[in-house]
Amino acid sequence: MLAGRWLVNGEALQNLVADRPSVKSQSQRFISVVDVVQRSSPVRHLVLTFMFLIIILGATDTRAPKGFAPIAIGLGLTLIHLIGIPVTNLSVNPARSTGPAVFVGGWALAQLWMFWVAPIVGAALAGLVYKAFATEPEPMVRDQMAKSN
Repeated sequence: MLAGRWLVNGEALQNLVADRPSVKSQSQRFISVVDVVQRSSPVRHLVLTFMFLIIILGATDTRAPKGFAPIAIGLGLTLIHLIGIPVTNLSVNPARSTGPAVFVGGWALAQLWMFWVAPIVGAALAGLVYKAFATEPEPMVRDQMAKSN
């Protein structure tokens, strides 16, 4: 218990060790980890889905080596799940979140919007970024580059 509080706010541990009374109330001293996770959850979903789609688009590009897409996609999805599931129950797939939410109801349905909106926005951003940065040069530019080499 003390270690967890110390990680969030070292002042609490100092007051305990020095046997000083604290002037701050309990709610002012400690930041709730649950609040931080809930506030950052849509951002986590968006960023992790963005990264997953970048992996998919890069691995399935015509310029990528053939036959390695399943390995890259599988390892990317594994890493994303290892990062996201323990923190926010990340699914990267809105349909995978909808089924359990319908059966659980209540709080799960109230959070369902995040499991749909964040992955869709992350995927759309990944498509735009990939198109902007990873597209092949125009044929005329490509020909000029070939002639200069």
